[in-house]
Amino acid sequence: MTSPILNNDFFHPHNYEKHYLQPEPGKQIPVHMLKPKGEIRGWVISLHGITDKTENWLSIDAYGFGLSIHRAFLQEGWAVIAPEYMDHGERGRVYPDFMSHFKAILQKWDQFYDHTLSELKFIIDYLAHHQSNGQNPGVFGFSLGGLLSLALASIQGQMISCAVSCACPVPDNPIDAGSPQIIAPKIDNVPVLLLAADRDVHSSVELNRKVFELLKSQDKHLMIFSAEHQMVPEYIPPCLAWMRERMKGSRKHIKEQ
Repeated sequence: MTSPILNNDFFHPHNYEKHYLQPEPGKQIPVHMLKPKGEIRGWVISLHGITDKTENWLSIDAYGFGLSIHRAFLQEGWAVIAPEYMDHGERGRVYPDFMSHFKAILQKWDQFYDHTLSELKFIIDYLAHHQSNGQNPGVFGFSLGGLLSLALASIQGQMISCAVSCACPVPDNPIDAGSPQIIAPKIDNVPVLLLAADRDVHSSVELNRKVFELLKSQDKHLMIFSAEHQMVPEYIPPCLAWMRERMKGSRKHIKEQ
């Protein structure tokens, strides 16, 4: 199934598809898939931030460089699977502004957090059984997706090759299981890259450093950029280089062996 916003021409010469995974009868998880032309060398689970349309995350709308990072993944030979969370995409509604959507999620945060992690675990199982090329997928998340990337690493570390958390919101006072400061100490067996910005209104550099220090993983890296709460092109080269070393199926890695 194709989208009116995203289609094969939009990502030419790569392939775009939309699927509906079924974790149990009567329930569906909408997912967007981007596949490279030629052999698939690995998979990246791409986790978006708060948005009415997941297509915005894959394209250039709202995120600025969502298109660039996903095209970069495809050029590495990595396929991308981007799920739509509950209260997002076709399972959500159009809110008048970002803060209205943000507050609606906070009001039922525990339900959203548990439900979304359950669906992400199912997606990992799906990839292992139906799309696997013999390696674990990488995870890349922006904003809310950055938080979910860390959460997934804390509970499914043995099933992913690496986790990138970009512009993860970090509250001053962690109060629940979904706070990065509480998640970080539970991550000890998966490589983690934190990408942070010095002018991010949702998280300070100091708080990101605290999260970094709390990570138990021996393979952890923190990169600070001059930016606001957005995807910027400067993130892409170092992020790809870091992931490439841990995604053993990348085309460049295969070529260099």
